[in-house]
Amino acid sequence: MLIDVSKEPTVLNLRVQRQREKAREGIYRSTEPVLQAIAGACNRRFGGRKKLVTGDLQGISDLLMTEFDTTVNSIVSFDHKREATRVRPKGDAIEHVRMFVGPGTKDDQRKASIWTLHLYATRKYAMVDFRRFPSTWKAHASARMHERVEADLDAEREVAQAVMLEHFMVSAATDAIAELGLPPRLAIPCREGLLLGNVDSIDPYESGSFRWQFTRIGTQDFDVPSRYIFRKGGYPELMPTWTAQTFIGPNEMRPTQEEYVARFSEIRNRFKHAADQAVQILTIGTSFIKPLWDAETAEPEYQRLIGAYEEAKASLKVLLSIPRFALACGNDIPARPIETSSMEWDTPAPAF
Repeated sequence: MLIDVSKEPTVLNLRVQRQREKAREGIYRSTEPVLQAIAGACNRRFGGRKKLVTGDLQGISDLLMTEFDTTVNSIVSFDHKREATRVRPKGDAIEHVRMFVGPGTKDDQRKASIWTLHLYATRKYAMVDFRRFPSTWKAHASARMHERVEADLDAEREVAQAVMLEHFMVSAATDAIAELGLPPRLAIPCREGLLLGNVDSIDPYESGSFRWQFTRIGTQDFDVPSRYIFRKGGYPELMPTWTAQTFIGPNEMRPTQEEYVARFSEIRNRFKHAADQAVQILTIGTSFIKPLWDAETAEPEYQRLIGAYEEAKASLKVLLSIPRFALACGNDIPARPIETSSMEWDTPAPAF
């Protein structure tokens, strides 16, 4: 039976939880006036069978920057504006994307996750999309980072950046664990140490993600799935997720864990282009005004990414099936070795 070390009620845990409560209040307080301004402008204009004007779009942009940006510390942010032209005199549009640390669920501060706020508006249409990453982390992980890293840092931001940058590897690893029925613990490198966590399954629509749409027909609000880019066909009933439960620093690492980090990093480096591309898709790739790929290159680029993902998953199946590496991830039950002629690292397969 796995022990949930994150239940330890330390002072640092409570401090992180209070920090999250304050951040959550700030997110709600700063987004409400932005949503009200969009709804007000759209209902006023669209209700009269009119369009939004340039002043409406600029007012929404200004409000987001004065309300949200002064309250919420975003990990990633970008702003795009499409100007009207002679050919399209009413073709102007605005777009803002913010990625930030928020609650793992709507009302649970014990977990945190990365959220994306995506605001897009034209003269005829407006959209506000709040979407959550599938991976989360517990307060204990951030508390342990504060304790075990000899540096003045924002642990929540550090964990969030690791989760975002390793999304490609975490997605491939969670799928590998689910497909092979491997022990459910997984670790990823972070700050010269390791974030150790547990793989589970979630309903993609139960993350609290939602979207508001405003058109002349009316206002719609509906649930949307978690941001998960590696899927076959539609969203499944359940998809793998990973929750970081604790952090061990460089001084606590065992030799097998150091070896695991080296092997994991080798795979990450081999698929660096695909992993970096996955981060781009999750950030700038969501843009309507400046999409990452044009219509002609989008499908072939995505298929190449999926191909790299399948190769990375195959390599991670081998890595995570090695008993000592399964134990290095925090599992108390060794993995079942799988037969392979080599470890895909151009070296002979090590003895189990």
